[in-house]
Amino acid sequence: MATRVPVPSQALLDAQSKAYAAQHPGRNYARDMLNAHREAGLLRACAGSQEDAEAFRRGAGEGRPRCWLAACLTPIKDMEVLVAVEAPTGAQVGQANVAAAGEGLTCPAFVRGLHSALRAIIDTFGMNSFNVGILRLPTKSNAPHSLEDLPHSMLLARVVSRGHSSKVASDYGCLEVLGGASIGNTDPFRVIDAVDQQLGHYSIPLAAVVPI
Repeated sequence: MATRVPVPSQALLDAQSKAYAAQHPGRNYARDMLNAHREAGLLRACAGSQEDAEAFRRGAGEGRPRCWLAACLTPIKDMEVLVAVEAPTGAQVGQANVAAAGEGLTCPAFVRGLHSALRAIIDTFGMNSFNVGILRLPTKSNAPHSLEDLPHSMLLARVVSRGHSSKVASDYGCLEVLGGASIGNTDPFRVIDAVDQQLGHYSIPLAAVVPI
């Protein structure tokens, strides 16, 4: 389902981003979120092709699409993986924002990242039921020294496990919704190791694509 109307998750993300900017002038919610995962060792980056990945390794990846993957530090559901890619604005492509979002959805790096995240939790952990939600995350910052490495908008996919369809208690009775508590029980470092196995030669050095 694609919609112009902010769904609850999108509205919450927008509110968090605005509140963060107000509380931390000059800081950027998306950039700091990625960096927090990088500092914890839970962030990876990938290209859409092995040719692009090799270009990044040579330091010649400028202008080529890239994607970030993070095993969530604060998961609500189990095996939560965030997949982020830059999304062109409507002004950049001369189309409405919803149409522009499609450019990000078809980005080879985003497709590779999302596929790798899903294969990681399916092949490694045997997950056979999942949810994927894709939101738009504003990244524009008014910081005087804001890094140009991040675009004004990103698409953020959230991949979560719904457990095993053969187990009655696999979804924990929606405790994360009704109780507001995390039901994540898989070590995120195991999750990111599984992502590493899937990325293989598509993986690219974080130093080439992630602000420090």
